[in-house]
Formats: sequence, structure tokens, C-alpha cells
Amino acid sequence: MPRRQPSTKSWLHLLTVITLTTTVACSTGNTTNNNSSVNDPAATPPDSNNTVQEETNLGAYPETVTVSIGASVGAGINYPEGESVEDNIHTRLNKEMLNIQYENKFVVEASKMSEKINLAIASNDLPDVLLVGAEQLQKMIKNDQLADLSSVYDSYASDELKRNLEYQDRVSFAPAEMDGKLYGIPAPKDYGNSIPVMYIRQDWLDELGLEPPQTMDELTAVAKAFVENDPDQNGQKDTYAISLESGLNTLAMDAIAAAYGAYPGIMVEDESGNIVYGSTQPQMKEALGKMQELYALGAFDPEFGIKDYSVTVEKIMAGKVGILFGAFWNPLYPLRQNLENEPDAQWNAYPIPTLDGGEPTPKALPFTNEWLVVSKDFEHPEAIIKSMNLWTDMFISSTPELFPEAQTRWYEALSGTHKGLEAHNYARPFFFDSPFGNLEVGRELREYQATNDESKLVSAKAKDVYNNQIKPGGLQGWAMEKMYYEAEAVLDSYESLTYPAFVGAATPSMLSKGSTLGKLESEAFVNIIMGASLDTFDEFVTKYHKLGGDDILEEIQSAS
Repeated sequence: MPRRQPSTKSWLHLLTVITLTTTVACSTGNTTNNNSSVNDPAATPPDSNNTVQEETNLGAYPETVTVSIGASVGAGINYPEGESVEDNIHTRLNKEMLNIQYENKFVVEASKMSEKINLAIASNDLPDVLLVGAEQLQKMIKNDQLADLSSVYDSYASDELKRNLEYQDRVSFAPAEMDGKLYGIPAPKDYGNSIPVMYIRQDWLDELGLEPPQTMDELTAVAKAFVENDPDQNGQKDTYAISLESGLNTLAMDAIAAAYGAYPGIMVEDESGNIVYGSTQPQMKEALGKMQELYALGAFDPEFGIKDYSVTVEKIMAGKVGILFGAFWNPLYPLRQNLENEPDAQWNAYPIPTLDGGEPTPKALPFTNEWLVVSKDFEHPEAIIKSMNLWTDMFISSTPELFPEAQTRWYEALSGTHKGLEAHNYARPFFFDSPFGNLEVGRELREYQATNDESKLVSAKAKDVYNNQIKPGGLQGWAMEKMYYEAEAVLDSYESLTYPAFVGAATPSMLSKGSTLGKLESEAFVNIIMGASLDTFDEFVTKYHKLGGDDILEEIQSAS
């Protein structure tokens, strides 16, 4: 299926872009939870009988290699009895399979991790490996704190690891490359995390005699009915049509804007092929006009401008919202929680509406915004790649060649001691996912659904999802069916996507002026949606360029 790919000539990291709900996506959106039989962490590695490992030196070290990392604890990071942040399934399997011993140089709450990393960078007191964002990566490169990973990646990365990390022509490597050296290994997430799907209360549509909206006019009509015609039949006017939270680059704004050919928060190419900022283009003014219209008829929570995602989803869970423009994993959260409160609620997934009912072209963000980096003082940088091979075989590969036993034990664990604990969140050295893995699993599951032929379930992940989550039924089964049978099918139906034309490391003006410009944009958009004159948009564009936008575009141009 064709995709409009991101530019590979250079990459620009927009500070306002990387505001996705990745924490929620990581803790709730990954479809397999983790578990495994536990082994003595002090056990010596077995002699390798695996020819592939022996010939490629990807197996266990003859002597233990100790790797220090920065670890986090908090929401979505749960351990079964007998395990901890120091000693768990991932540390044990790395010790057993590779003779790599992971130790925590520091452990902090997940919400404090970025702050702790910044302190470690500033004091040059680094663990051997860290997971960092684009700005931190650039700072560490400038400080000469990082090892060049070019040769160890080329020599030690398995074919399956490379297949996943190099998705879409290695675009996720570009921010970590400088002067022919590779300073970070991308830690991808699912490519669909940023692509909007329209979830709608089918029972509300049925109650009011409506069809799912395919155009923006139909969306407006459905929104009006959801607000005014008491779709939950409780005799009160207490429902909102569309969930919208504060901030830029929300999936609701992205979905509505895409109908008008507008792509806020990213650099795009104009008709002449020039790089421009999507939020300042005329199409965005049209999109904001539609959002203003929807706000005026009561489609959004009137206080959306001061409510973040965690607050707005409470309305969904309470049964007060009829439409969610969300990610493919939203059936797991918050739609499942809505069914806990309203067992008769019915949610269905559809493509986002367009102006004329034709094919949507949604915005899609890069699937990597974090990189694994290694201290230049660490003697065994290849150990990180070897651990990434192990995790790939355990969690991602359909046919593991290096560590099939690890995958078997991992999926045994998913249905046993680690069931429901989201143990992938503390993978070693750090969690990463296949950017296209869930898409492939969805295709397998839908093939099986259509044919009832078990041979269609090829990957271990697809078998696990069906046997341990869909087949047992219940709310978890419902959520997984909704995610893989419907939401992933919607993603698969999008024939083209609009990626940023230019993404990567922050330019000097973005570092110095990005916060001011982001605040200016957010305030202008919220005010327009809430009823300010549309001419406010033109004033915003003028100020944006004057206060640094032109400088950013010039820096992008000079870097391309």
C-alpha cells in the first residue's frame, strides 16, 4: 500500500510535535503483556548450540559483561511477585542467554526521568546506556559523550532487528547521524500511534436514526444531534459530541484539519515544493473555522482549553462523549473503561471524514522520537545491540533465529505469571516495538476471522493475541477485537499519509524560540475555536514569522 514518505534528506525535530500521548500508548496500547518462567539470575550461560549465534558472535559472552542503565518505575511498570526493577524476566533472560548483567545506575519515577537524564548529561555522570529524546541526543553529541555505534550496529544487529529499525528507508536513523557517525539506535513505536481513527457510539447513532459520518457536513450534523437530541436517553442535555483536549497536535484537531488539507505542527511542502509550517497555512484557517462552528454548537467540552487528555477521557469513560478521534489502541483505553460503566455501549471504528467523502490523507508523525545511546567510555557497546536482538526475537520476530527458546518462554509468561502486567515496559535495555508489527498481526487475525483457518495465524504474537486475549472474551477480548479487526483495518485502508517534510534535530532558533512560538500557536488556536475572529489567525501567522518562524525556515533551508 503506498505511503507518502517523510523526507530523508534531513530531519527536523519540532518540539511541539513530540507531544503525543506516548506514555499511555506504551502502557496500554501494546497488545501483548509479558511474563516468563523465571530462572536463577546468577546462572551461568549455557554453551551455545546455535550455529547462527556461533558464526555471527551474537550469542553469550564467555565472561559476564555488566551494563549500567537509568531505570524508571511508575505507571504502567508492574512486576509480578518475586521480581523487581533490579531482578526481573528481562534481566534474567539477558543474563542467561547473553551473559549480560544489567545494573541500575539510578532509578526514578517515570515522570522524573527526563529531568534525571538532563542532570546526568550536565554532570557527565552517565550510565553505560540511556534512552533519550532528540534534544538530549543532540546535546550529548555536542558534548562528545557518546560512542560511535556505526560498526557495532553493522556487525551485530540481526537481520530481523535491521528490518524493523530500518523501516521506511532508515528515516529514524537520520537524527542520530552526524559526520558519518551513528550516535544513537532508534527505539521505534508503532507507526500508527499518531494516525487518527474515528470511534463513534453506534448505539447513539442507532437511537437517533443516523449513519456514521463520511463528510465534514455529516460530522457536523451528527455532532449537533449528539448534543441536542439526548442520545443517552437520560432526559438531560449533558452529552458532548467530540472529545477534544488542550494542546497542539491532538488527534481530534489532526483529523478535522486533514479534511481541509491542513497539517498543524509539522513542516510540509507547499504547491511550489517549498518547506513551510503547516500551522500557518491557509488550509489551517479553514479547519479552525470548522472547529469554531463545532464549538459553537456545543460539540466540545467548553473548558477543553484547560483540560488535558487524562481529564477529557473521563467524560468518555462516563458515557458523555459520542465521538473519539483516537489511536488504534484506544479500545484498550478509554473505550474498554466506558464498557465497564456502560455494558450496553457500542463503539465502532471508521476512517476520518473528508470534505467530499473521498479517501482521507491523515497526518502521520515519525514512529521514533527516542534513541538508545551509549557512553563513549563503555567498553562493550555491542552488548546493547545483542540485547536488542534478544528482545526482537522475544517480542517482534515471527520466526526467531537466534533465541527461539526466549520467545517460547516469553509467550508462556504472557499467559502465566506476567499476564496483564505490561511487562514489555521494562524490557532491557529499553522497550521498542516493530513499527509495522501490529499492522501485520491485524492482517493475520482478520484472515483467520474470514477463513477460520488457523494456519493464517503465523506469528507468535498473533497466536497469543487470539488464544490468550480474544478467544477468552470479556472486556479484554472485546478491546482486542475492536483494535485488530476494526481500528487496524481502518489504518490499513488509508491509501496515503502525510508525514513531516522535514524532521530531526532542533535548529538553534527552535531551541531558543520554540517555547514562545508554541505558546503563541496554542493560545491563538484555542481562542479561535472558542469564538475569536478568524482574522486572529492572520495575526498569529504574522507574529509567528516575526518572532522566529522565518529564522527556523531559513535554518531548515540551509540544512537541506
